[in-house]
Amino acid sequence: MSLYRGGALHQALSRAAEGASRGVRAKQLDGYHALNVMEQQLRRTPYLVGEAYSIADVALYAYTHVAEEGGFSLEAYPAIREWLARVASHPRHVGMFD
Repeated sequence: MSLYRGGALHQALSRAAEGASRGVRAKQLDGYHALNVMEQQLRRTPYLVGEAYSIADVALYAYTHVAEEGGFSLEAYPAIREWLARVASHPRHVGMFD
């Protein structure tokens, strides 16, 4: 198989890369959908399942506080940003590097 542009291997690698890009875009859309759901809930309540801090907050904080490192912008999510600060300030919060 040839690696030159237009060769079979090059074409196969190009198709694989295009498929991966579509897969990444699909996962990003799924991620933004989840952020939208969280934002809507956090506009109504201070924590994800109501008025009290719960395991749902612990579980989703683990991913959400590093969302920007994964390419997700939290700029359009003020309730999530406030929630992140609220969870981080919880007396029992332990940071990743503590």
